[in-house]
Amino acid sequence: MEMSDFITEFLAVLDVGRSLAHVRSEYGRELLDSVNGANLVGSIWAEDLRRGTGEERSAYLLSMSLL
Repeated sequence: MEMSDFITEFLAVLDVGRSLAHVRSEYGRELLDSVNGANLVGSIWAEDLRRGTGEERSAYLLSMSLL
């Protein structure tokens, strides 16, 4: 294998590695957005439960468990 062929193949491997890193980072951002969204929804639910009466809390918890 000549040096120029080796360099060409090496650069191709680096390019694939960069592409995979980009895909992983995009997936990671989407996953983080999902977790943050779930935390926000959980916080809203917790606040609703804190403010409600005992009967409202029971109905709310039952409706959430059915989801």
